[in-house]
Amino acid sequence: QLSINTVSSLRENRIDITNSLELYPNPSSGWTFIKHPAVTKKGVQLTVTDINGKLIMKTDVKPQTVQTILNISQLKPGVYF
Repeated sequence: QLSINTVSSLRENRIDITNSLELYPNPSSGWTFIKHPAVTKKGVQLTVTDINGKLIMKTDVKPQTVQTILNISQLKPGVYF
């Protein structure tokens, strides 16, 4: 199973909104849902890194989006940020 320990950053105009995130199910081995405040203007980029800080996945979050769905079925079991 995959366990996402924390989402280290999701920033909009350099304002940290990490405490406003909801991630489920956790752990997961398939799809993970991330609820977040509505993204405005240009959108943001969400990144997933491994425990060593290596970039594993990134996705663009489009404006006016309040939920992002990640397919993590291809990731090896471990802890990700």
